[in-house]
This record gives sequence, structure tokens and C-alpha cells, in this order.
Amino acid sequence: MRALVSVGALAVLGSMAVGLALGTATGFVLAIAPRWLLTRPLLRGLLAALTAGLPLVALSVAFLVGDGYSLTSYPPSVHLLIWSVSLVVALVVAARSGDIADCSTGASRGK
Repeated sequence: MRALVSVGALAVLGSMAVGLALGTATGFVLAIAPRWLLTRPLLRGLLAALTAGLPLVALSVAFLVGDGYSLTSYPPSVHLLIWSVSLVVALVVAARSGDIADCSTGASRGK
């Protein structure tokens, strides 16, 4: 029972750490992005989605192939889970990128 609680706590703390890192990276990238890019919702959303989604996919793939396995060693359900979670995170970040970059309120940068 103690091992199960330890693994669960580690999973929760790891998920929180990954979320914190992705949120910080996305905020940083949107903070240094040029204003012309931030005023275009499609480009801003794409930048935010790539910033949040690509590291998550890379981290997932690294964990899967880290023990000498290949990606084909896993059932399709694992791939579906990885890609769907990464896609949901990327889409949510893209949808909220205006709030993250403070573009939806019309606030101007540098004042």
C-alpha cells in the first residue's frame, strides 16, 4: 500500500512539475514574441501550441523508448493516449494564448 501511495504522489508531483515548466515556457515565449505576431490569433495560437505541445510529445516519447523499447513495442492505445493528451494541451494553450499574452484586453506592451 505504501509503494502505491508513493508512486501516486510521485506521479502527481511530476505532472505538476511538467505543467509548471510548460506554462512557464509558454508564458516566456509569448512575452518575448513580437507584437505583430501576438495580434494575429492564428499565429499566436500556433506559437503557443507548439511551445506547449512539442516538449510534451518529446518527453512522452523519451519515456517510452528510454528502456530500450521502440515505439512499435507499445499497443495503439498508448499512442492514442499520448497524442490525444498532447493535442488537448496544445489546443487549450492555443485557445487561451490571448489571455496568456494579455492580447484580449487590448493592453499594449511597453507602457
